[in-house]
Amino acid sequence: MLPFTLLELTIQMKKLFPDKSSGPSGITNRMLHAGDAEFQASGLPNTFLMWESHVQPTDSQLSLMQPIYKGHDKDKTDPAFHRGIYLNDTLAKLFEGLLIARLKTHTEFNNILTLNQLGTKPCTQTHDANYSLLSTIQFNMYTLQKPSYVAFVDYSMAYPSVHRNRLSSILLHNGIVGHTWHHLRARIDTIRLRVLHRDPIVSPQHSSTSNC
Repeated sequence: MLPFTLLELTIQMKKLFPDKSSGPSGITNRMLHAGDAEFQASGLPNTFLMWESHVQPTDSQLSLMQPIYKGHDKDKTDPAFHRGIYLNDTLAKLFEGLLIARLKTHTEFNNILTLNQLGTKPCTQTHDANYSLLSTIQFNMYTLQKPSYVAFVDYSMAYPSVHRNRLSSILLHNGIVGHTWHHLRARIDTIRLRVLHRDPIVSPQHSSTSNC
């Protein structure tokens, strides 16, 4: 794939929510929005260097996570009773937006996504699955006089256990190669997490997580 264009860069800048924290680099979304055309164009050479070298800034590889205690007299040392709030760097979000836009164009043009991937296809939403499910249940009940058995699975909870090498192979199989593939791997392999918490939290493996 070709390097990112100025049009792609400015479109992704406009999509950034204004009232978000900056992250490690200190650059906020409002700073990117407030800059004129010359300021926004100044980011293109950096994006080009990242694209060609497969190297991302250190700040883009660091995520800050603040555990928020859920309360109700639950065990404060148990991570299951905390909600993790993540802060990623603004420039990392911008670059990821560029990658996602390219992936969206590629998958739509090559018709890679299945009919069941409602949340990631244009003009569809996950609620569409509820309407289809309700229609199926009603048809089974009133026409076929049969019950319906439904299983709801939260696949987002399974993400940490995804086989990364297998995922990379699937990307290659679907024609996602070259610079795009290398940068997607970098977003998996080189991301570092710093947990911001004054009190230690004991993980299920009995390790202590604190500022690191």
